[in-house]
Amino acid sequence: MYVRKIGLMSLSVTLFMITMSGCIQARTINTAANTPQAVASCSVDPVTNEPTLYGLWVKEEDSNKGTQREMLTVTETSVYLVEFTGANGNGALRETFYVVDSVDWVNSVVTMKMSWVRLNGKYGGFDYPLKFMKVYIDGETLYFSFGDEGQGIPAEAANGPWMKQ
Repeated sequence: MYVRKIGLMSLSVTLFMITMSGCIQARTINTAANTPQAVASCSVDPVTNEPTLYGLWVKEEDSNKGTQREMLTVTETSVYLVEFTGANGNGALRETFYVVDSVDWVNSVVTMKMSWVRLNGKYGGFDYPLKFMKVYIDGETLYFSFGDEGQGIPAEAANGPWMKQ
């Protein structure tokens, strides 16, 4: 009986050693109390304090068509959009200001309410104040599409490219 226990124990130790030989070796580091502690670690990218969406975005229109630069500013609480409508200098400057209700980072949708619209510096009226902004960001490039309470949330972000400034 004594021989069987020793044999089973040595078999268990052998199997344990074979199993553990394929594992990654843990590194030993010193903690603040200088107590050695085995840890396994991996590198991670640094966390940014501000989401990429926030900031100033500019869209250069085709100068051959007579269109100009457009601007979009996004903060945690508001969205300000300046657009040029029309072509060859016959268009108008439209400014739209939105108040952000919520941001769904998982689905890339900003829900907001239109606060005011100005056309060539004069305030105008608007329908459907509730807006959805579907956003796609690829590095320093932004694409977005607007939807409203009648249209719903857009399936894709197609207006762009807008470049981060």
